[in-house]
Amino acid sequence: MSAIDPLVGNNTNGNPMIQFGIKGGVDRRQGVTLTIPVWVPTLIAALNYEPPIASSLPFPITRRTFSECEGGGYECELTYEGLSAEVTPALEGRTTFEVDVTMTEVPIQASPNFEALTTKYGWDATKDEFPKFLPPQSQSAPLSKGDVGTSGSASTALGKGTPSPAYGISSWYAPSVVYRVSYITAIIDPTIFLKIGQPVQTPPQIGTFSIPGNKNVNWLYMGPKIRMKGNDVEVTREWLRSGPRGWNADIYNFSALIGSTGGTGAFGSTPTAAATGSVLGNSGGLSSGSVQGETISGG
Repeated sequence: MSAIDPLVGNNTNGNPMIQFGIKGGVDRRQGVTLTIPVWVPTLIAALNYEPPIASSLPFPITRRTFSECEGGGYECELTYEGLSAEVTPALEGRTTFEVDVTMTEVPIQASPNFEALTTKYGWDATKDEFPKFLPPQSQSAPLSKGDVGTSGSASTALGKGTPSPAYGISSWYAPSVVYRVSYITAIIDPTIFLKIGQPVQTPPQIGTFSIPGNKNVNWLYMGPKIRMKGNDVEVTREWLRSGPRGWNADIYNFSALIGSTGGTGAFGSTPTAAATGSVLGNSGGLSSGSVQGETISGG
């Protein structure tokens, strides 16, 4: 008996056949996944064959798996993914909005209450830390280097009696809020790459979440994350919330990719007032904001 050629098989007269058990689904954003099981007679067919029905599908094959059968030939699973040709290009119903709130450790100097803390506990400007002892009631006694702290613009004499509960504290946990908008589209809108690294006052639909905050809070556009699957493109855009004083407009005033200021676009409106003196971690109330009239391009 001659050996079986694995590239040709022992059933060269067999015809590929679609098997029972076609599986598929449509997600909430109208992304389609379809898996078709087929039998083919040879390994070459297992690597290349597509059933005639594939030519009528509006999306391409994205995955192919196969295994050899004991009786000869190969069982294959062909997976097709993408957007249906009948899907409307409108984004409504195909967009996911997400708010992710975490606590991030940041330097104590970033606390919006830092000035009040130095008034109460003193501050050793030489060592850049809270002193070991609480300041006395009187702030007039001059002390040597290392014993003088600043409280706003005043000098504070550091006591030598009562241990300070703030001694050793160098950081605090501030709320970090990331807002994400995800959608599926067939065409990448190039404007999603504009204004990366710039603050916007109201990202798309942020007002839906009713996040509390003051008028200075704004959002830094972190840019898009793009994933192509079949004939569709999954886009996720992110914004990072500022502290109570907003992102500093003197620092975040240009597009990180093109190095120039940008106008309004598909990622939120430009802040109406200059942000003053915020750093990452300066946190207070969260932002609500109105997004009436804001749209998302590219889907």
